[in-house]
Amino acid sequence: MPSQVETALKKIINDFIWDDGKGTCIAQEFLHQPKEVGGLDLLDIKSQNEAIELMWLKTYLNFSPKRQPWAAITDLIIAGLAQENSITQVIKTPFLQCWEIPSRGPRLTRLNDDIKCMIKAAKDQNTNLAAVKIPAHLRKELPAWYHTDEKLTTIRSRPEKCLIEKHETRLITDLINVSARIRNQNVTNIHTPNPFCPCQDCATDQAKGCYNPHECAQAALAKLQNLSPKWNPWGPENPIDGLSLTPSRKANNLQAKINNDEIVFNPSLTCGESLADIFRVFTNPNRLSTTPALRLPPLGRTPIGPKITIFTDGACLKNGKRNATCGGGTWVSRGNPLNASIRVPGPAQSNQIGEIAAVIQAAASVPLSQPLEIVLDSKYVIEGLTNNLNNWEDQGWIGIQNAPFFQRAAYLL
Repeated sequence: MPSQVETALKKIINDFIWDDGKGTCIAQEFLHQPKEVGGLDLLDIKSQNEAIELMWLKTYLNFSPKRQPWAAITDLIIAGLAQENSITQVIKTPFLQCWEIPSRGPRLTRLNDDIKCMIKAAKDQNTNLAAVKIPAHLRKELPAWYHTDEKLTTIRSRPEKCLIEKHETRLITDLINVSARIRNQNVTNIHTPNPFCPCQDCATDQAKGCYNPHECAQAALAKLQNLSPKWNPWGPENPIDGLSLTPSRKANNLQAKINNDEIVFNPSLTCGESLADIFRVFTNPNRLSTTPALRLPPLGRTPIGPKITIFTDGACLKNGKRNATCGGGTWVSRGNPLNASIRVPGPAQSNQIGEIAAVIQAAASVPLSQPLEIVLDSKYVIEGLTNNLNNWEDQGWIGIQNAPFFQRAAYLL
């Protein structure tokens, strides 16, 4: 929506609410609030428009096979804004690469108003590739050149240009294939480190016009090795600790929910199946990490000590009111030192928070290497920790009630 239309609509609403300025005016920000907290649920035109622009951005960033044709055309238009010394064959989109769209200058005239609004929404709402852990198959689908993990530099070396022009490398997976001859020596096709290597891979590359296939393979490997752990296709993965749920364990969990039986917590975190799933909005650029989120390694090959069963519960006085106070408790057995009662600090106070706080207390009180069973009756907490975590992470925890408490509980578990 054009800014002048937005301003006119806001003036019409304001004049209607305040009778053309005859009444005592209150800032519209307060009127946008829900009636339960003293507002009028007044439509926030600006926020609605920003939400619409973000939905257009979400559609544009959907790099799955179902991507809309207009999004691919927009890629080509935006790619025309890249620096003049960039290699056009490997320019895709600044959202997956390290080059940026200029904020001013004659090149911006190539963009229509819709694309400008979408790009502005992305910048204003800090859109980034900020998933906490990116699956290996998605790391391989990222562009090999001007990678988001790199600093923007001019591609000048002969091997790099050869990788682009002769080997036609475009994605990280292409660099993996080119470097395979160095990493994986084949008994029947031995690679030798010289420009005239007779192995099948080098012979194929020489037929394409590459003068030194070994040098290009080395350059491809060096480029991969320079990527930070979060983006490296061979980066660190979760330790082999037997905690990830197999398909049969997941099926058992579904049956356990029906029978109100023991559910095994799934500590594995995934971020969807396509590149669209690793984008986040409302991020803090200063807190973006190049280290993936991984489970802490076990302290030993076998669990230490017997399984501990902890019963938890939460409660809240004056639940739902402004002066509510909540807390939780854990109980193992009479006189056990792990028995505890806690008062939840801070402004967030509810019965649900008390329930989660009790689980946090239980998880924090037992060593990582010791089996733990938590018994609770809160379906809200059980569903959150055993069914919703992956979806919440994929949503960037936007709009999730009590997100800091669930995040803390998931980290400890």
